[in-house]
Amino acid sequence: MRLGKAQIVPVALAADSNGEPDRKGPERPTMPYDSADPTMVSATHRRKTHRPLVLAALIMAMFMAAIEATIVATALPTIAAKLGGLALYSWVFSAFLLMQAVSIPIYGKLSDLFGRKHVFIVGILIFLVGSALCGMAWSMPALVAFRFIQGIGAGAVQPLATTLIGDLYTLEERGRELGLKYIELPGDIGVLANGAGLTMTTMDVIEHYGGAPANFLEIGGEAYTKATAALELVLANPRVKSLIVNFCGAFARTDVMAEGVVRAWETLQPTLPVFFSVHGTGEEEAVRLIRERLELEPFDRMEDAVRAAVAAAR
Repeated sequence: MRLGKAQIVPVALAADSNGEPDRKGPERPTMPYDSADPTMVSATHRRKTHRPLVLAALIMAMFMAAIEATIVATALPTIAAKLGGLALYSWVFSAFLLMQAVSIPIYGKLSDLFGRKHVFIVGILIFLVGSALCGMAWSMPALVAFRFIQGIGAGAVQPLATTLIGDLYTLEERGRELGLKYIELPGDIGVLANGAGLTMTTMDVIEHYGGAPANFLEIGGEAYTKATAALELVLANPRVKSLIVNFCGAFARTDVMAEGVVRAWETLQPTLPVFFSVHGTGEEEAVRLIRERLELEPFDRMEDAVRAAVAAAR
């Protein structure tokens, strides 16, 4: 068979306002990774960030806020001797801690509304202004007043620095550092199971009943030692509305795995609904642990546990 020559077909271009062909094409739609707020950018399309520099800056900010208490505690006897007002001695500490405790939840809400970076910078500026005013204080009442200002700024530094460090690293990266096989998915049902095969089966059953898994995470026989870290990873995903724990073991004992998850649940005390399905070696002891310590009834069939998790997520 003989092929003919390829033909070039001209394509008409739309004209712009000056009558010239518009070669730019249509405008590109706005994508999630175009957002300037890193909390709105998905892990797959995250902007490039110089994480070592950002991490170093956050550590310096936390050090700045932490060293403040040591410096004040050491220097305060000399300060009080020069400024007088020993009756206000304790208020130098109390004013700072009081305003820090009051401002922490306020900064948390503001960071959700306006972005963590901007609120964090504002908190640092307030803290630095308060520190400078404390250095220029002419009396103990003035020092206490300026410590109030310093405490308002400190309420943003340490909590938001910790949160920003968490934002720098995806859940997959955190799982890898912890030695866990974790993959974040776009669903809202958390999955915790032993073995890759059982985990995949659980995810398939979730989709069969109309749900969507939020993650792939299998912890196998390491559930006893890594259950807390694994549960923290699952709960760190804000989309998760329910959790299914599915253990099935022949050689791996389900009671040992259940003990790890129960202990992690008691430590973290999450509020979302959880549904257990446990079968295999040590099943009776595992069921007893879940009933007595979590006051929950494990399901006899995995399908029933999945249906309950899907219903709870809706």
